[in-house]
Amino acid sequence: TFEPIIVATGNVQPVEDVTLSPLVSGQIIRRDPAFTPGGFVKKNQVLLQIDPSDYRNTLELRKSELQQSQTTLDTEMGRQQIAEQDLELITNDALFGENPLSEEERQLVLRKPQLNAVKATIVGAKASMDQARLNLERTTIRAPFDAHILSQNVTEGSQVAQGDNLGRLVGTKYYWVTATVPVSKLQWLRFPEKDTEKGAKVHIKNSTDWSPDLYREGYLDKQIGALDGQTRLARVLIKVADPLATGTDLNGKPKLMIGTFVEVNIQANAIENVVRLKRDYIRSNNTVWVMKDRKLE
Repeated sequence: TFEPIIVATGNVQPVEDVTLSPLVSGQIIRRDPAFTPGGFVKKNQVLLQIDPSDYRNTLELRKSELQQSQTTLDTEMGRQQIAEQDLELITNDALFGENPLSEEERQLVLRKPQLNAVKATIVGAKASMDQARLNLERTTIRAPFDAHILSQNVTEGSQVAQGDNLGRLVGTKYYWVTATVPVSKLQWLRFPEKDTEKGAKVHIKNSTDWSPDLYREGYLDKQIGALDGQTRLARVLIKVADPLATGTDLNGKPKLMIGTFVEVNIQANAIENVVRLKRDYIRSNNTVWVMKDRKLE
């Protein structure tokens, strides 16, 4: 049983890569010291604070409008009771017990259009209040995941608008190595069938910057369903956990840097019941000479 190693080259890239942008405009009044190139931040850590004063005032106005609408509803409900009493008197005074009003007139007497209008106003006021509260929350800009800061474009006092580029963050949980292998060798590679599984083991080396005995370990993650446009080779993704070696179990291990070209040694599927020969022994038509009953065949 032979377990071949497929050697290829690849490029390190982040799995999670975002350009941080604000959803509301305003002036930056606070910047976390960790939000600087090379810094590390945790998920939901506050990175920047936009001045919330205007948005807080807007929220209070929207709350007041909602309270006014609710007061109007209470007043209208009182008018509804009076309208129902009036309708009952009209019905009692009608000849032969017949209702002299049509259904549309009945709705008007009961002030149904006014009630529906007030209810619609409350729905709109509540939506406006929720939007104002959401805008206030958006003045606090947080890290979307555990991240490494690659660039920082604003600081305290900067004026930002919706969609501005505040900086670039990459996730530190995993990196990908995009490697290219011949299509004929894909049959020997094992990819995970579920997200909870791991594919074939991969050793990642960098002979240019690391010593020969250093390597990082990863696993085959996915096969990209398109060939490389220039080399016509198949592309595979190799997932590497904790690429910056922050865990104690990775002490002494090298860090992966985005954009680095590395060598990957992929553990291929085992080939059973085979004999391994030196290439020098191979003759024409993929044959070899063997000894059988003290004769060559």
